[in-house]
Amino acid sequence: MRIKTIPVYTFDELQPEVKSRVLDKLGDINVDFNWYEDELDYWKERLAEYGFRYPEIYFSGFWSQGDGACFEFNGVDIDKLWPHYVRTGQVKHEDAVKTYLREYHHFKTRTVNSRYSHERSREVDYECYCRHEYPRLDAERQKFESWLEEFRLGLCREIYRNLEDEYDGLTQHEAVIDTIKANEYEFTEAGLIA
Repeated sequence: MRIKTIPVYTFDELQPEVKSRVLDKLGDINVDFNWYEDELDYWKERLAEYGFRYPEIYFSGFWSQGDGACFEFNGVDIDKLWPHYVRTGQVKHEDAVKTYLREYHHFKTRTVNSRYSHERSREVDYECYCRHEYPRLDAERQKFESWLEEFRLGLCREIYRNLEDEYDGLTQHEAVIDTIKANEYEFTEAGLIA
């Protein structure tokens, strides 16, 4: 058996062109695991604060057709959502509408396209438990349902932007270098991890 001794270098000691190769090779070091879990947990909490019950978030990458983010929910807390809806100025007969929505409707999402995870792959749906017809209140329910769908779409876009920003931040050279240094990686002269 022979033993060879080779010199090893910290990242800062590498030549500039070798540093560049190392950064290209290790560019995904911060995102080769479930890097998005904290962001998804944050958004699940935020969605629950808005009033969406049992939120689940789905997303796919950032560069292909059909990529995006969406969330599902199974029920809403009308009292939590109401202040956001009232701000739109569309509400008439506020107490009656709020009670009608709370007592006789179950809002949820339904899957439109299960192949993708973008904002339009789900949509708001509802079940009505009312045995009588109330045309004026039902017209208000339709306005609320339309608003809820637009609100959901905006949140889907915001979730996706946040995930994209997080990914971009983790793959920036500075973040990759910080990880290399934190893990005290050493390299051969050619830039291979020693």
